[in-house]
Amino acid sequence: MAIADYELYERLKPKLGEAETRALLERFDRFERELPERIRRETATKADLQELKADLQGLREEFLKFKIEILERVHQLEQQIEQRLHTLEQRMEQRFHALEQRSDRLLYIVVILFLIFNSDKVIGLVQAL
Repeated sequence: MAIADYELYERLKPKLGEAETRALLERFDRFERELPERIRRETATKADLQELKADLQGLREEFLKFKIEILERVHQLEQQIEQRLHTLEQRMEQRFHALEQRSDRLLYIVVILFLIFNSDKVIGLVQAL
C-alpha cells in the first residue's frame, strides 16, 4: 500500500522533527530521480557483455595454450628422468659386475694364499685321498 508523500511527512514529523523529515523526503526524491541514471551507468550493456565474452574467450585460449605447454614440458622432463634413470641403472650394473669380478679375483687370491701358506697340510691331505 503506497502512502502519499504528505501522509508520510505527517507520520514522520512527530518522530523526527520537521527539518529532519523534510530533509529525508528530499533525499528520497533526489534518489528516485537519480536512480534511472545510476542504473544506466552501472548496468552492463550488450556491447559490454560481448566485450567481456571475447576477453574470456581470449583468456580461455591462452590458458589452453599454457596448459599444453606445461604438459609438453612435463612430458619432456619425464623422458629426461627416465633416460637418466636408465643410464644410472646401467652404470650400477657395470659397477656391480666390476665389483663381482674383483671379489672373484680376491677369492682366488685368498685361496692361492691359503694353499701357499698351508701347502704342507694340503699336500698331505691330497696324498691321503
